[in-house]
Amino acid sequence: MAEDQEKHLLEKKRAQLALEKKRKKAWFQIVAPKLFREQIIGESLVGEAGELKDRCITSNLMALTNDMKGQNINITFRLKEVKNNRAYAEVVGYKMIPTTIRRIVRRGKDKIDDSFVCKTSDGINVRIKILLITRGDTKGSVIRKLRKSSINAICAYAKKTTYENFMSDIVTYRLQRFLRDSVNKIYPLKNCEIRQAKIAGPGEKAIFAEEIKGELKKEDAIEEAEEEKTEDIEQELK
Repeated sequence: MAEDQEKHLLEKKRAQLALEKKRKKAWFQIVAPKLFREQIIGESLVGEAGELKDRCITSNLMALTNDMKGQNINITFRLKEVKNNRAYAEVVGYKMIPTTIRRIVRRGKDKIDDSFVCKTSDGINVRIKILLITRGDTKGSVIRKLRKSSINAICAYAKKTTYENFMSDIVTYRLQRFLRDSVNKIYPLKNCEIRQAKIAGPGEKAIFAEEIKGELKKEDAIEEAEEEKTEDIEQELK
């Protein structure tokens, strides 16, 4: 009998503690960065403000901008600061929806993609994944040059701007237009996309535009030597 009473009291105390804990929880509004006009993008019910810090959430770009063009992109935010029942977010990721990538790839065209890490002017390493689609079949040497020139252009661009501006230029498609203009002189492209952009993980090292320039010069020298050999062979045959 005494044991039953003790169990009953214990269960009652647990129920009271659970109720008190629930009552202490509060709603926190999640605020987008200036890039998205500091609009409210969600709410979260937590017991302590500290529970929200560094939490990540994902939202579709169309919902953030009311623009149909953004429906193929997801934006990832990290909650960096919490005050006055508000959690302030920063952009940490940009990603094309996989079905979109499958839709734009067509037969008779070459798909060029790569993944690399570049560094912004304020020292943030960003992993970038590019996606280029040519207007037709291309030579291997042209594909290599398109890939290297794209990496070079993006690394040089990142070096001159802050992380916040860099991510803003990806979201607003400014970087993609710059990239297309940079590499179109090599070979005309049908699509020029940033497939994904996110803060690089610990230990991931950035490459720099100077390194890529050096590689491009070496490749140009090799191609020139091969062309000279081909010309010499053709002359001998004549």
